[in-house]
Amino acid sequence: MLQAPQLPGELMDGERAVTTANGAAERTNRLLIGICGVLIVLKVSQYVVVVASAPSFYQRVVQRQVPEPPPGSLTPISNATVAGEAASRGLSVQAYALYFLILNFALAIGFWAAAALVVRRAGRDWFRWFTALMLIFYPSGTLWQ
Repeated sequence: MLQAPQLPGELMDGERAVTTANGAAERTNRLLIGICGVLIVLKVSQYVVVVASAPSFYQRVVQRQVPEPPPGSLTPISNATVAGEAASRGLSVQAYALYFLILNFALAIGFWAAAALVVRRAGRDWFRWFTALMLIFYPSGTLWQ
């Protein structure tokens, strides 16, 4: 079947459907990247608070003022737990507090560096942004104690 000559800039019906689908996919892609970006910023701001609270954590552990967790708590850290963990490693409570902070921050920095590399290469690929978000979220469990 012969088609009428096409003017420059004019789309045929099949091309129009592909362009519309690409536009919708691009909008969805931008939305997902934006959501991941906002969540990354929120998580980084939480880590700023965690890093700022590290000296007070050290003081509480050293002065044996760690509050007792409520029954059924997901955070099983207490004075007895800290003393037991320190003794099992042959460390004083002060040395264990430093060990705990350094170990957890070193692990977190490794995940954050991997996330930074992924974001650096992410471009407009939402799944790479999501991967970076997961890498940033992963070490938060032990840091929050």
